[in-house]
Amino acid sequence: MKKPIFLILIVTLIFMSCAGTRMGVVVGPNFSNVVGDQADSWKTKTSIHGGVVADLPVDDKISIQPGLIYSSQGADYSESAFSGTVNLDYLNIPIMGKFEVAEGFNVQVGPQVGFLLSAKDKEDGEPDVDVKDFVKSTDFGVNIGVGYELANGLNFGARYNLGLSDLNDDPDLSDEGVKWKNSVIQISIGYLFDLTKKE
Repeated sequence: MKKPIFLILIVTLIFMSCAGTRMGVVVGPNFSNVVGDQADSWKTKTSIHGGVVADLPVDDKISIQPGLIYSSQGADYSESAFSGTVNLDYLNIPIMGKFEVAEGFNVQVGPQVGFLLSAKDKEDGEPDVDVKDFVKSTDFGVNIGVGYELANGLNFGARYNLGLSDLNDDPDLSDEGVKWKNSVIQISIGYLFDLTKKE
């Protein structure tokens, strides 16, 4: 876990020296689920995400937007005899291409890698159970989204993360061919400020 964070910090320092670079923060709700085989009992879970982003201009209409985002994911579940929540906490690193399509409006697309921080199963009325050993430590996905930015740097966005890699690291379920993937909708509010702006 320390290695990817270290690399991100080094890259961020390089970005900060680039002309036109902006840095900022984002926060908002997650609407996450787990999809795949034998997933009928999984239900959408509401949680949060938040972190820091950079905005690196390529030209007047295109920029690259890497981020370092804490994201609480997972899903609720409901069976006939019990129900609960699986909480999957990730440190996500998206690398988004942002394309301005009209004044203030943009579309975004790009890959994402996520590093699992914790995984807990909370059955209603029972204590948390650590299930990190049964969830793969790295998750790969792709993001697509839309956004709107005001001239002062305040911005709003909606993004969908489609997981591409199998979450399941339970040998018994893997032997049965069961595969699960993350599915997350994020609604964000953020603010970008110009690091290179001269007064």
